[in-house]
Amino acid sequence: MVSTIPCGIDKLLTEDDTLVLVGDHSWGRKLEDCQVDLQFIEELPGKKVMIRGNHDTFWNAKKTSMLGMMMTESLG
Repeated sequence: MVSTIPCGIDKLLTEDDTLVLVGDHSWGRKLEDCQVDLQFIEELPGKKVMIRGNHDTFWNAKKTSMLGMMMTESLG
């Protein structure tokens, strides 16, 4: 699903920008299936705000902190 994000967006963003992603981040049903998409988002410059979409079945709303920790740990 990475191809749905505009090509070259990484050249437009800086570390000072905030990118708001409004749902449907990946078609993967389980978190393991979404790794490529989430890694791509994570590697974009700046702060990311992700809002859960109705197709984000990998994202268990009750475990949102776990998703945040996973993304933060992979940066460290």
